[in-house]
Amino acid sequence: MKKLLIILIFIFATPVFAEDTFVDVESGDWFYDYVQILVDEDVTSGYEDMTYRPYKTISVEEFVTLTLKAMGEDQAEVETTHWSDGYIAKAISLNIIAEVEYNSYTRPVTRGEMGRIVLRATGVEVPDNFMDYAHAINDLDTMTPYWQNIAIRIYSTGIISGYPDGSFGLNNEANRAEAAVILSKVIKPDLRDQPDNEWSLYQKRVSEIKAEWANRMPIQSDVFLEIPSLQVPYEAGALNQNYLTDGLNMMKFVRYIGGVSPDVYLSDTANEYAQNGALLIATSEFSHTPSKPEGMTEDMYQKGYNGTSTGNLAAGVEGIADAIKRLMDDEDPSNIAALGHRRWQLLPGLKEFGIGYVEKDDLYRYYTVVKVFKGMEIESRDFDMVLWPNKEAFPIEFFGNEIPWSVSLNPGIYDASEISDITVSIIDETGNTRVLNSNNKDLQGDYFNVSTAGYGVPFCIVFRPDDYEYELDKKYTIQIDNIYLLDGTKTSIMYETRFFDLY
Repeated sequence: MKKLLIILIFIFATPVFAEDTFVDVESGDWFYDYVQILVDEDVTSGYEDMTYRPYKTISVEEFVTLTLKAMGEDQAEVETTHWSDGYIAKAISLNIIAEVEYNSYTRPVTRGEMGRIVLRATGVEVPDNFMDYAHAINDLDTMTPYWQNIAIRIYSTGIISGYPDGSFGLNNEANRAEAAVILSKVIKPDLRDQPDNEWSLYQKRVSEIKAEWANRMPIQSDVFLEIPSLQVPYEAGALNQNYLTDGLNMMKFVRYIGGVSPDVYLSDTANEYAQNGALLIATSEFSHTPSKPEGMTEDMYQKGYNGTSTGNLAAGVEGIADAIKRLMDDEDPSNIAALGHRRWQLLPGLKEFGIGYVEKDDLYRYYTVVKVFKGMEIESRDFDMVLWPNKEAFPIEFFGNEIPWSVSLNPGIYDASEISDITVSIIDETGNTRVLNSNNKDLQGDYFNVSTAGYGVPFCIVFRPDDYEYELDKKYTIQIDNIYLLDGTKTSIMYETRFFDLY
């Protein structure tokens, strides 16, 4: 009898492992330990055929039930017609789920919904600085602010990790293996993988720019509040306010990524000059000094001339937002030497500007005027230099292989008369170097120029390597040598940037 007792004690003390419980869970599986925890804690017993079915999607009702069991809760005592009714009722009573959130409890639960359920059910402590983890979620910009908040909070606790590519997969349907991992971390806090919160300047800048773009990207709206008339009697027309806002937001965004103040505004006066200017270049010639069309009043012509002679002009670009973006390129032979459009739009002190836009049934079809100087509010703003592309991080959608770089230096700090020996080196992270200087004047290839003309900041170094392929996330170092300060000191400038995909 004593021998039998010893044997029985040994049998009952032996743990039951998942591979002994489930025929489809083996010790080498990545989810093995987590499934075992759910078995040990009486959270799950699997299916009647001795399977766990780790790769089967898990439904809302199943995950809610397992979560309640993991928290030591039982189902509510309610009249049931379906096996999960008691657990769903309990979850609703505890504010773990809301009836309006689900059109069906039998459909697969998503990773985002699992995060929301766990946050509500557990009251897990979320770090005060949880927003600092936003940079680590690559697909955060695909979520609404509501779901961004949930994803960042649950991610910062270490209960739900992202995928190897850095994405969260908010709307991905979850499987039973994932559920085992998540609920095991709920039960045993020491299993939680506290994410790395080291945030490089590059990652931080990428996150900031993407957030800014989400607020500034153009929206679809009607173009005209009043339709222009491009024949006698001429009428300048007026742009829809939402359409003007698209242009304002694009100007704010290019200035933001260019490192100058985005605190600019559209004025009615500047818009009137620009709108008349757009009408003028559409009905006369495409020029900063167009002639007066026959039948146009002198007052309209003078307003239009004011707009064209003090503004950036674009033809053939649909939409004012795209026109402002396109004016930043200045890669064509007639503009690359001075980059006048870019320099005016990145003038650090710019406050007030105006936009005009007209459509015409001809070769160019779209005509835009952006009034950026003369007779408008300018604000004194300190700056050292203005870079395009800017340092740290820059969206590739706003640059390209044919587009020139520019470094505009404050002539109140740097000597614009000592420019003959300036050189620029572009160094990629493998050490490959391209050097440009005053000998490079190929308008279609390697190009270098120092412009001291009065466009925006009147000291601008322009350079473009020929046939150069920029790669995403790859570091490029820019070194500019043989620059002089006003006190005669010789100096150099060095900065780094990486290109990233805005979308």
